[in-house]
Amino acid sequence: MIQLSLIASLVFCSLFWQSSGQSDQIARAEKLFAGRDDIRNLGQAVSLLEVLATAQPKNYEVLWRLSKYRYYASDRETDSTKKQKLLEAGVDAGKRALGIDGSRPEAHFWLGANYGDLAELKGATCAAQAA
Repeated sequence: MIQLSLIASLVFCSLFWQSSGQSDQIARAEKLFAGRDDIRNLGQAVSLLEVLATAQPKNYEVLWRLSKYRYYASDRETDSTKKQKLLEAGVDAGKRALGIDGSRPEAHFWLGANYGDLAELKGATCAAQAA
């Protein structure tokens, strides 16, 4: 069911992308993210930014937010494998944003947040496997 929702979100985002400008898209993602207590809003915000990041892979504004949104999505995830994938994707988005503009703080912060949670998760996974 979640996969169908993500596919529908991607189709919606693709159509939305064609009909409005980039800043409108980012504002829409921010509005969805503001309602992140509803997991569907958070999922749609992540999906929207993923579409934008694919269309504009050198867009700092999209990438640092994608790192942030993936971090929040990982915090809601209960499956450790899915959580790890989200955090790794957040690290990737943060690194890509830093490659575009390393002087701004947003990408540094969210890259660090994703790295921190990823380290905690891997440490917990390694400790659980050793026990």
